[in-house]
Amino acid sequence: MKITVLFSILLAPAAAGYCADGEVKTFPAAGLESLVVNAVAGPVSVSGAGAGEIAVTLTGTEPEKCVITMKAEGSRLVLKAENALKAGGQEKRGFWKRLFSGEGLDSSRYHTCRLGFTVSAPPALKVSAGSVSGAVSIDGVSGDVDARTVSGGVRADAAAGSLDARTVSGNISGTSCARSLKAVTTSGKIDFKGLCGSAAIDTVSGNVSLAWARLPSGGQARAGTVSGDVLLVFPADAAVASTLSSVSGRKISEFGGAGFPANVKTVSGDISVLKVK
Repeated sequence: MKITVLFSILLAPAAAGYCADGEVKTFPAAGLESLVVNAVAGPVSVSGAGAGEIAVTLTGTEPEKCVITMKAEGSRLVLKAENALKAGGQEKRGFWKRLFSGEGLDSSRYHTCRLGFTVSAPPALKVSAGSVSGAVSIDGVSGDVDARTVSGGVRADAAAGSLDARTVSGNISGTSCARSLKAVTTSGKIDFKGLCGSAAIDTVSGNVSLAWARLPSGGQARAGTVSGDVLLVFPADAAVASTLSSVSGRKISEFGGAGFPANVKTVSGDISVLKVK
């Protein structure tokens, strides 16, 4: 069932009470397959709950500096908190494309929107969540998750689908038995526990710590850093085949022989592949 546009507004100064009273907006989930939530400086929180509706609460301050969009586009619900133009500014098209492509924004034209979203949605929906400097939090989602920030952290707990998390300087963490984990950061730390699937990790200077609750039937663990340390922890009775490479860092593995592939490369970082204690 196609759902028409649900809500699309420009928050003016007179609407400042909209956030203060914690009003919850609800939307029918029938016909929706995915949820897209983007903010600039505000946090984004998505939790899986219920089946029939999506509950949305705006959080933060200074709504007059924001353009808020809530609308259905085909089979997805789109929630956006964007920077409003300053008086006399001229809008340039492609806000989010420019923001995440590296082209950036002319800050002299725009206010900084500090509003964020707290969303409760059916767990099976696919989720795409992003913020520039705000934190992104995912909890109890079984659909696939794509989470991105620049300097904000990403945390994902009880995520069961594929999880793709990317930041520049923000940390990436959580406890999730995700089907697969892909995490990319430049200087942030990556710390995940309770893993049950494959993992692909890339950092430059951030440390990596991953712990598996059980091994998957296929896939591999792959981690690469330049100067960050890498720690992989597996169940004591697991069969793990570790391949470790470091130019100047230390290498320790408590596993040998055939098994789940664990491939780790660093330049100067230390590598440890250990049994859970």
